[in-house]
Formats: sequence, C-alpha cells, structure tokens
Amino acid sequence: VSTQSTWDLSIRTKQVINASFRVPFIKMYRELLKASFAIPNYSYRNFALRRIREDFRAYRLLNTTPEKCQKSYEESKHTLEVIKRISTVAGLYEAIQFLS
Repeated sequence: VSTQSTWDLSIRTKQVINASFRVPFIKMYRELLKASFAIPNYSYRNFALRRIREDFRAYRLLNTTPEKCQKSYEESKHTLEVIKRISTVAGLYEAIQFLS
C-alpha cells in the first residue's frame, strides 16, 4: 500500500512541476513555430519545424524536475535565436539574388 501512495505522490509532483512550466513552454513553442514559418527556404523551414516538434515531445516526456524544465526552456530560447538568425540571413540572401 505504501508503494501505491508513493507512486501517486510522484505522479502528482510531476504534474505540478509540468503545470508550472506549461504556459511558458506553450508560448515558446508558438514563437518557435512562428519564427520557423518565416524561413523562406522550404527545406530549412521543414527541418526546423520537425526539430521543434520532436524536441517538444521529448521535453514533455523527460522533464520531471524544475531544473530540467528550466534547462529545456533555456535551450528553446537559444534555438529561437538561431532560427531568427537563419530567417534573417536567408532573407538577405534572397534580396541579393533579386538585385543581381
């Protein structure tokens, strides 16, 4: 019986931790998707979208502590910066090709 109550407690704790990070992660997910759709190159855009979806599925399953959730969120912020840079550089490259 004590094993069952310990199991229930660990499930509840995991749900509370995940719930506290739910809203920021959803906002970050939307920002990443929005930034990915701004990438003009089809291949890069689809690669970014696939990686975002895969990463967030993994985050959902693996993040059980606040430290892991915070680390995942920081990684997502870094990924967002990279995607924005890719989008900007790709846009500049298209403008140069247009002017040539």
